Amino acid sequence: MKKLQFYPRALLVFVVCVAFGVIIGVSIYVTGKANGPMAAILAISTILALLMPIFMLQSLRTQRILDLQMHRFSSQAEIFKADIFMKDRKLVEILTSIAESYTSIHALGEDFLSKRAENVIGEASRVLNEMSSGKVNVLPHDYHEVASLLLHTTKAQDKVLATSYVETGEWWKNPSGEAYLQENINAVRRGAEVTRIFIFDNEKSFHQSEALMIKQVEGGMKIKVAYAQDVPTRAQLDCMLVDDRYAVELLLAADKKTVLGFTVEHSESAVSRLKGLFTELLSKSEPFAG
Repeated sequence: MKKLQFYPRALLVFVVCVAFGVIIGVSIYVTGKANGPMAAILAISTILALLMPIFMLQSLRTQRILDLQMHRFSSQAEIFKADIFMKDRKLVEILTSIAESYTSIHALGEDFLSKRAENVIGEASRVLNEMSSGKVNVLPHDYHEVASLLLHTTKAQDKVLATSYVETGEWWKNPSGEAYLQENINAVRRGAEVTRIFIFDNEKSFHQSEALMIKQVEGGMKIKVAYAQDVPTRAQLDCMLVDDRYAVELLLAADKKTVLGFTVEHSESAVSRLKGLFTELLSKSEPFAG
């Protein structure tokens, strides 16, 4: 059996109605007749007593509508949550954790922390909306992490084409670069084919990178070599094509050490553009003999 619900506003109206009813009763009892000022009071009290039930019914109706709307919203939220839970339980756990943390931060009553939390969630929302269109703009310091994640998703028979135009001593020998190299090796072990084209400015930079290229060959990668003067300017960049699905481009400063920008695109136009670029690079490069 459904429990009877009481609404504060409706209860207040009911109390007022009773009060006016009492006033009417007392007025009639005291005067015994309706004349003079008491007659006016009696008339006003009677009118109000008659109107109060109407106001009370209207209040109950309004409250009921609000209650139904809240119930409908709650039901829709539960259905939405249940639907997500059935599809991705981890997503529900993440969203729940975010909501709890966000609530805890606001409970501290610190404007700075609250605003910062709003900015972080807003930025996350913006990035997710951007990703839904198939494009990701990555912060420079996150390059290795994102590139490693892309390689981590590869499987047997996948093909990865990549260039290396960076200053090898600065790029490949730091901890992030070594972790990225290991992801390349892991991809090969899973059965993926990884081909990397090293682009050098001169013979000196080539010889300085021989040990690195030998290490990559030993890791199962196919290594090719090209020189900047032999390839078009537009091809003098660091990029990667992951199994014709993801087009990755890295924008470097003139020193070839500082990362200025990094994008990942999952679109036919971006993939087609890099495929054309790699076709040209492969034709102008030579296999590394080791």
